[in-house]
Amino acid sequence: MTKKDAKELFDRYLNGKATPQEAALIERAYAHFAEPASGDLPHSREDAIMAALDNHMTTQLSKSTPSKVGRLAIYMAAAILLIAISVGLYFYSYKSRPESATLLATEVPPGGNRATLLLGDGRTISLSEDQAGIVIGDGIKYADGSDVFADGEAAFPATTARMVTISTPKGGTYQLRLSDGSEIWLNASSSLRYPIKFDDQQRMVELTGEGYFAIAKDKQRPFRVHYKNQVVTVLGTEFNIAAYPDEPTTKTTLVTGAVEIFDQQSRAIDKLSPGQQAISSGGNTSIQRVNVQQYTAWKDGYFYFSGSSPQEAFTQLSNWYDVAVSYKKEIPKVAFFGKVERNMPLDSLLEILRTAGFDVEARPSAIHRAELIIGK
Repeated sequence: MTKKDAKELFDRYLNGKATPQEAALIERAYAHFAEPASGDLPHSREDAIMAALDNHMTTQLSKSTPSKVGRLAIYMAAAILLIAISVGLYFYSYKSRPESATLLATEVPPGGNRATLLLGDGRTISLSEDQAGIVIGDGIKYADGSDVFADGEAAFPATTARMVTISTPKGGTYQLRLSDGSEIWLNASSSLRYPIKFDDQQRMVELTGEGYFAIAKDKQRPFRVHYKNQVVTVLGTEFNIAAYPDEPTTKTTLVTGAVEIFDQQSRAIDKLSPGQQAISSGGNTSIQRVNVQQYTAWKDGYFYFSGSSPQEAFTQLSNWYDVAVSYKKEIPKVAFFGKVERNMPLDSLLEILRTAGFDVEARPSAIHRAELIIGK
């Protein structure tokens, strides 16, 4: 299969002119490539994807079945975005664009392990980017057992309040294991305030931004997370909270177990079951069933889009790459679908967006690593 053949096939699919076999084939390819790739790809990602798709089409064509009308309509609404991001099949056209913008995008790496600790005595500790997380015990160590503090430096002087805040910047993420064995992943632009050791009555932390929680079971001591105007109470479960200060809503997504959400503004109490998400704003909370992977994939190193709006998608990109986003025209009315690795350099991601039909340019920024201008 040549690139021209693949392009023509996709065009027929998007224009509603594909045969039932061809439509089913595209959807099978989508399902195949939406999952993480196993093994290492050859040096040329483009050639590897072309070869894999060619082989997938060859083996699946004879047994493809007609697609469901509703599903096809959703995919067609996503247009090229579905193909470029979900399937991962994109072709480098290298349209002429300012060389400075290309170099700038190339120089913007993805986010990584970046965080700081603020101790009760005012000291600030920059955590190692070579480490993925810290473990809280009598003191604080990295996950591999090495010391966070320099030799001879006291971690917690006798006069120090035993509260610690870990913060990640834009483009940063970090993990921590608390003294009770609970594990927490912090997304970019987030912070968690916690005690070095919990008391005998309860376990309480404060979150700003986004965090994924895997809470150790302890029936005698409930675990509480304070964020914005809400408090989540659990005994032992896994859930994700997105509560950024500049976002109008908070989203609490339950993966396993059960949680109870208390809204301090409305005084209402809501309970979630696995697969449910509570969306709260101004004291009002609605509960819906969601694909939890869309809201938790970030901790495993992926962006996961499932009908996301451009604003939702670019907010994630902005936080992870530390870039500003501006629109020169109306925001495109399209949907983002797909699973994309977060360790992808910015220039590779911009190539996908350009192929998907976005006019996007990277410009220098005095505050951020770059500014993305959408539209011309």
